[in-house]
Amino acid sequence: MSYEPTIWRTGDTVTAEKLNKIEQAIVADNTAIEGKVGRDEFDTEIATLESKVGSPLIASTVSEMTETDRVYVYTGSETGYTSGNWYYYDGTAWTSGGVYNAVAIETDTTLSVSGKAADAKKAGDEINSLKEDLNNKSNRIENEAIQIAGVVEEMECGLTDEVKTALLNCFAKVAWIDAQGQTYYDALEDALNNERTLSSISAVFNQGSAVIYDTDELYALKQYLTVTATYSDGTTREVSNYTLDGALTIGTSTITVAYNKKTTTFNVTVTHQTKTLESISATFDSSASITTDNVLDDLRPYLTVLATYADSTTSTISNYNLSGNLNVGTNTITVSYGGKTTTFTVNVTQAEATLQSISATFNQGSVVIYENSSLESLKPYLTVTANYSDSTTQTVTNYTLSGTLATGISTITVSYSGKTTTFNVTVSERPTIQSITATFTQGSAIIYENSSLNDLKQYLVVTATYSDSTIQTVTDYTLSGVLTAGTSTITASYGGKTDTFNVTVSARATEPIYKLTNTAEFNGTSDYIDTGLQLLTANKTNLTIVFDILDKIPVSNANGVILHCMHEAKPYPGMTIYGRLIANARSYGFELNSNNGSDAKIYEENLTSESPVRTKAVWVINFTSKTSHVYFSINDTSDYKKNTITDAMLNVNITENALIGCYQKTDGTKGRYWTGTMYDFKIYDYAWTENAAQAYLQEDHS
Repeated sequence: MSYEPTIWRTGDTVTAEKLNKIEQAIVADNTAIEGKVGRDEFDTEIATLESKVGSPLIASTVSEMTETDRVYVYTGSETGYTSGNWYYYDGTAWTSGGVYNAVAIETDTTLSVSGKAADAKKAGDEINSLKEDLNNKSNRIENEAIQIAGVVEEMECGLTDEVKTALLNCFAKVAWIDAQGQTYYDALEDALNNERTLSSISAVFNQGSAVIYDTDELYALKQYLTVTATYSDGTTREVSNYTLDGALTIGTSTITVAYNKKTTTFNVTVTHQTKTLESISATFDSSASITTDNVLDDLRPYLTVLATYADSTTSTISNYNLSGNLNVGTNTITVSYGGKTTTFTVNVTQAEATLQSISATFNQGSVVIYENSSLESLKPYLTVTANYSDSTTQTVTNYTLSGTLATGISTITVSYSGKTTTFNVTVSERPTIQSITATFTQGSAIIYENSSLNDLKQYLVVTATYSDSTIQTVTDYTLSGVLTAGTSTITASYGGKTDTFNVTVSARATEPIYKLTNTAEFNGTSDYIDTGLQLLTANKTNLTIVFDILDKIPVSNANGVILHCMHEAKPYPGMTIYGRLIANARSYGFELNSNNGSDAKIYEENLTSESPVRTKAVWVINFTSKTSHVYFSINDTSDYKKNTITDAMLNVNITENALIGCYQKTDGTKGRYWTGTMYDFKIYDYAWTENAAQAYLQEDHS
């Protein structure tokens, strides 16, 4: 592919790509003329080549025929040679070609056959072509050097030494001489070493008798304008690639000229041109997305309005008026300007409904709201409605309330999705508490010593009597006292008032209701233990299940069951302890299912190792408070984990025995056998405290 020189312009950046292009071209040119380094040497070589072809040489003796690549006419009288004949060298001896000028000499037109006379015309054509090619290469290189030097001169900031070196390296490979006898390398080096910067620009505007109208474009001024650049070395140069800025207004207008970050100004006399408006036209960008949320002015960025005048000139206008509606579908919009109108169509889609406002309706009725009550207590009497841009409404509940309930009329603020509204509440002074009454109905319930006092609340009702004689049941009271075997007196406290009640407390059995007597091995195929205990009948008690095991179930074949006391038919009520579960990130699972199908699950530990795992756990199930806690330790770590689930086992009543080491279907079929060593397994009929659970996890039961 032939070399195409770079067209350099003021402000161009000298890049590695452009330098590489120049260097590659120079290397290619040098390869074509290798060894010809100066113009004078080149001309000498051409003259030498020309002297070797063309007219034959004259020789009177054979010894004079020394140039074997030339043709000779022999004029001597030596034996074996004929005077008047022409001779050529055939590689071993001089051979006669016949009488000179008597017959045409057979010449080599390919200029490639040894021993043949070169065809003069062909040789001349090749020499001329070579001259032309070398001249063209010389001119291209010269132009590159001159253009780069010009760009360097017009740069506002100097070149780094690295860039200078790279430029000079490009032209170090040739030594063409310019018209002044200086090499292009030297010329470029001079330009690089004498960089100049732009100091200022000046503008001369020669308006003369030219009339400039207020409707003309700024570029029309350039024909009357001369801009001159002045450099740091005192030289000047007329430039043309400047920009103009300003407005042509009636009278004298000042226009700014900018060139290479330098500016100057000049004045123009501007005349008003009166034009007669013939018509207007409007073009709307159909790709614009317009919805019912938009207004007419939103169309302007996509609209082009063109005014056509009586003199056939046109201009784009912006101070037009729009009228029409933006409804779903195709709409016709009217454009008005200077007494002329035109229309265009726009396709409108339905906008997504956006929240515009909210409203609140507070229906207090006869409800008494006391000062400093919780704002949440207002929500049962409050309706909040969201109003959307498409005229639809929706009742919302996830709003927030702010404000203070003070005696009298209080204004409360409702907030929802960035919108707010208010409503008023009639607030009464809160009466003072005179006394509280605690009524404890134990019935047949068994309360064990050291049980949690919160277990008593299900049998306890506390009422507060106020100064206005009203009585109200309260729930945020506190209890204090100790449950010891026999009759214990417990104190209820609320609002600074107290009352007591008595509880019949039973001594707690310290022995478990089930205990593994010896260390047991489970083979994962048939081993299991039937505890004989029905743990989840209607008269069930709180439970604590503890175990210390070496779990040998491989992760790749997990899902063994450690404890199963469940009715295996929908909704699967009961309780289960799973070994490492594949389905739940190879964690241990503690699951409680109720008769209504709801379940509560705890998963502990993500165990990905195939190695056996030493696991200790305490599972406390409190049917009184409907909570369940799991305390967990892996590989005898000093730390333990605690997790809690609520609403546990609300209405379970099943008669299945608790099995250790497998699960059982309703038909008695067993499966999912557990693999490992069980050092300890106990079941208690009361709920352990956290301290007791922590102590168990720190013990060695093997």
